[in-house]
Amino acid sequence: MIYLVGIGLGSSADYLTLKAYRILKSADVGVYIGTMIEQEIKELFHSKQLYVGKELTIEMVKTFINKAQNNHQNLALMLPGDVPYYTGQVNEQFCLGDWVDWLTKNDIQFEVVSGISAFTALVSKLGVDVVQFSNNQNIYTTSIERLKELNKFDAEHFEMVLSTKPNLVLYQSYREWNKIKSLIDKYYDDSARIIFAYKISYPDEIIIDTNLGNSERDLADKKIDKHTLILIIS
Repeated sequence: MIYLVGIGLGSSADYLTLKAYRILKSADVGVYIGTMIEQEIKELFHSKQLYVGKELTIEMVKTFINKAQNNHQNLALMLPGDVPYYTGQVNEQFCLGDWVDWLTKNDIQFEVVSGISAFTALVSKLGVDVVQFSNNQNIYTTSIERLKELNKFDAEHFEMVLSTKPNLVLYQSYREWNKIKSLIDKYYDDSARIIFAYKISYPDEIIIDTNLGNSERDLADKKIDKHTLILIIS
């Protein structure tokens, strides 16, 4: 069996669901493309086959899967966070849907195991109720970087969304923050709460909990980059 397993934040087994933990412990082979996986999770594969690193390619992973199938082994292909949310990299790694399509096409039995997203981990850590009764009940989740990489970013459409002042969850968008802020400033008050969360739960975690009006000042001396989740509460 091939398991597509969301491993949460990748920092600790604390962010694995019980089902994910059991599968990783029992799997014969583990695979993770990237670096956001810490030793505590790797140790679940003690004395078993584990392939981890950003140098792993899609074709290499396909080879591991085919080999596991031929040997009647259980393979856990680990994906970051919760599996439907922004797994993979455009033109570099498959996302969940790509893996599901490929496994289905090749008649390979698989199971998808949900995980804990960075968003839910962040709001739980800070005790934030994004849809509190006094708040806007809408949540808009997107990735500006991904949209641009796919040539699908539509500034006019994004502005239409912003005009309704939803609570915003922005994955993989920090590198576009200056451009995003110029649009957000048109529709959100300076008092709107904004949280920048870099590498949540890791030793070098940085969380900046501020408001829109003070965001430029509070970001000035912080070294954060692509592993940053942005949350704006209207």
